[in-house]
Amino acid sequence: MRCAALLILLSGSLAYADPIIGERAPPLPEVELGKDVVIVDFFATWCGPCHEAMAALSDIAARRKVELVVVDVGEPKERVDAWFAANPLPAGARVVLDPRAEASHRWGQHRFPTTFVVGGGTIRHINRGFGPGYARRLDDWVATELARR
Repeated sequence: MRCAALLILLSGSLAYADPIIGERAPPLPEVELGKDVVIVDFFATWCGPCHEAMAALSDIAARRKVELVVVDVGEPKERVDAWFAANPLPAGARVVLDPRAEASHRWGQHRFPTTFVVGGGTIRHINRGFGPGYARRLDDWVATELARR
């Protein structure tokens, strides 16, 4: 017990277990995750693959009419606002700032982008990183969750 407490003190932050599929989604500031289908994407403006993922997610959210929540990790508001002014999100999408990566830690985000599909407040699917098949996989997952409703 002492070792665990010492590790937490030395690391300067609380340790969180990575959430898994089937668990309740951790909270996000000012976001209601207990309803319908929500795509939650952890993002950074400097991340090239995040830009490609964001284009796919914006299309999916608009076409499927689901909520998109983008969590920007560790960047100043001005930089994030400027990026999204130049790269608008679909109507209804939200950007949540996570300047100290607190939400990132609670959600087990270890690489960019990390995308979650949440249905009724429960994590249904997790995609870590970006690569071939990303857009189709996320679109299929969202369609599956919408069919459950």
